[in-house]
Amino acid sequence: MLHNGLLAARYFVFGSSMFTSKICTFFFVALLMFSLQLSASELKVAVAANFHHTLEALAENFKKVHPDTDIEIISGASSSLASDILAGKLDVDLFLSASKEAPKRLEKESTVIEGSRKTYAYGKLAFWHQEKDAVSPEQIDAYLANNNHTVAIADPETAPYGNRAVEVLKSFNLYQRLSDQNRIQEEDHVHDAWESVKGGNATVGFVALSLLEGLSDEVHSHISSDVGFTAVPSNLYSPLEQQLVILRDTKEQTLSEAFSDFLLSDESQNLIANHGYDSVSDTKRHSPKSHQSLGTDEITGIVAVSVLVFMAAVAVSASYIRVRLFGESNPYAEL
Repeated sequence: MLHNGLLAARYFVFGSSMFTSKICTFFFVALLMFSLQLSASELKVAVAANFHHTLEALAENFKKVHPDTDIEIISGASSSLASDILAGKLDVDLFLSASKEAPKRLEKESTVIEGSRKTYAYGKLAFWHQEKDAVSPEQIDAYLANNNHTVAIADPETAPYGNRAVEVLKSFNLYQRLSDQNRIQEEDHVHDAWESVKGGNATVGFVALSLLEGLSDEVHSHISSDVGFTAVPSNLYSPLEQQLVILRDTKEQTLSEAFSDFLLSDESQNLIANHGYDSVSDTKRHSPKSHQSLGTDEITGIVAVSVLVFMAAVAVSASYIRVRLFGESNPYAEL
């Protein structure tokens, strides 16, 4: 009896093809999941709030080329993100700022990979109002002066878009007046200023054009049809040159560099432009020749020409002196 029982148990464990198949399948699936977990890469990106939605769209496109990559996005005000990175409170691979000041700050502290700082977009400021009829750029100051509106802006101390909003209000000679009347409502970052107007806490606001134009239907559904906006003329505020850096302590340097290059590709730049930004290829507007730094070859050429002109002037002057003092013929008289 005992012998027969042992034989039956042996057959059940080792002789059953169905049981063996299930065991093999279980171990195969477990091994596959483990190998996929090992091969998957995670990229952590800190991004200025204005670019959050655009970065989500770009990340989806990047994952089509790199399907084994997970991208975690942390958004906030540029200056606050930079401070958290410097303090060791935020561990990320890349930082996409709303300006060039914050990346330069990290670069100065030697916390980024040398040569990784690049411009990826130029931001645009918009005035978000609640008028069915259009408010022209020339009417923005009068619209604010003649109405008792509460104006939402991002914190000018930490958010570049808030800083530029203050520049615009000062150009209208309205900043001090609105401040004295407690009509300026500062939010942590530009997306919060957008939320403030959307939620009715403020009646108007200065926000990123990207939050109002060229976004997904999901975002546009939050904006009622009777709310309009006006692009603020770019000559009223300093350029919003948005730059990125790769952090020195990244464990995914190759992947980070690939993502940085991807953001500067023609396909990505077209998407960025469609989301309410100027692309980096728009060099005529943002980098006029008159404002560019001179290169070494140009400086050398200018110095050489200056020396030649000086030597010619000396030669002519010496000849003139000889003629006047010694009566010698002037070799340059017929030139």
